[in-house]
Amino acid sequence: MQNLTVKYINVRINLSGNGTFTYSILSFTRSLRYNFDMQKSFMQSEFWAEFKEQNGWNVRKVKGLYVYQHALPLKKNFLYIPEISVDSNETFSSTVAHAASALSTCKLPNSIFGRAEFLQKYDEKEDSVLRNAKFYKSTDEVQPAYHQEIDLTIGYDNVVAQFKPKCRYKIRLAERHGVKIYQDNSKSTIDEFNEINIDTAKRKGFSGRNAEYITDLINVLNKHKVGDLWVARYDGKIIAGAVMIFYAGRASYVYGASRDEKREVMAPRLLHDELIKEAIRHNCVIYDFIGVAPEDAPKTHSWAGISSFKRDFGGSTVRYLGSYDRIYQALWYTSYRILRKKSQ
Repeated sequence: MQNLTVKYINVRINLSGNGTFTYSILSFTRSLRYNFDMQKSFMQSEFWAEFKEQNGWNVRKVKGLYVYQHALPLKKNFLYIPEISVDSNETFSSTVAHAASALSTCKLPNSIFGRAEFLQKYDEKEDSVLRNAKFYKSTDEVQPAYHQEIDLTIGYDNVVAQFKPKCRYKIRLAERHGVKIYQDNSKSTIDEFNEINIDTAKRKGFSGRNAEYITDLINVLNKHKVGDLWVARYDGKIIAGAVMIFYAGRASYVYGASRDEKREVMAPRLLHDELIKEAIRHNCVIYDFIGVAPEDAPKTHSWAGISSFKRDFGGSTVRYLGSYDRIYQALWYTSYRILRKKSQ
């Protein structure tokens, strides 16, 4: 584990009555225990395993990895290891072998396939390593392959300097309108957020998570002190909200929603500006907006709008390796893929 030292400098200027000024510089450092070679995902954590068990998954921890078993019709199932980090003390090949071994340990006679997901930037060489190990690229990703990420180690002022000018303008506009940002895990606020979340999904034409799922998640995050529900209020009413996870140096924006009304007050912009500040207070080094469309995607892409919003805050688009499957029952696997394609 490496030590990252971030230096902060505050400049204080005192103006005197005769027009002269004096200044003093206060500098201090903050040491962060964080390894850039091992950005451990919250999906490989005890609290996430607890949450997924509450929502119907069977979970085992094998060889240091959480392996999830999901039931399918006709008493079949598949196995899933989400977002495996590559330890700085291991090669990628050994990480792949480790994942294959964990899947084999959990495999049952009715397991159709095992899916492993790697939190590793895409590279053709590593894609080849996976294929040689009999892992084949999944036709449907569980988690988005492309993330929009902001480097927080440069400090808040430099992060804001990377925002697009229209983004900074809209943040100031939200402040002038009197939008206020709160962290609030109360039942009434969660219920109101769930209503907005369901409405957002209908408006945007996608199937969002149900209220029970979101409520369970927020309660687990609150219990383990790794995340919260944050909301933007205008005239006392929630206009936008975000479920955030702060874990292993990464701030992850996992769910968000906003009302169609009062869009002119720009509440979502101010919400994320405050969340970036909160991520820095949590000693996070990455602010992860998670899913975006590829940078060369056409404007007709279903994620074009939300991707444009996220990229207004700067940062970079990172492509991860994503999901790869180890096939145990070829005929059933083909049937599964056909049915999945029809349901999408």
